[in-house]
Amino acid sequence: AVDQKVAGLMSVIDMATARQGGLELSATGQLALDPQRRPQGKLTLKTNDGAKLLDVITGTFHLPDQQRTAFAAMLTVTGNQIVLTANDGQLYAGPLWLGELKSIP
Repeated sequence: AVDQKVAGLMSVIDMATARQGGLELSATGQLALDPQRRPQGKLTLKTNDGAKLLDVITGTFHLPDQQRTAFAAMLTVTGNQIVLTANDGQLYAGPLWLGELKSIP
């Protein structure tokens, strides 16, 4: 379920949850679209299973071994919680660059 308040192109996500194959995620934060219609903002993401989230992130963003190891360490240190930041068309998990974001049509 998603509880959202929308003002212009800014969306405040009070709580969003998703479940897939035993992986549970919850997110809070704010997202908007930049002038190029790419997502920007921050989401705090929590999971019940850091290893499954790591597999999803690795597969989606094709993380090399060094980045996968760094992401796994961040999940361990933060207790399976990570801040995703979208800025200037780039996506980061904490300080770790994950990839480029495309415009939303």
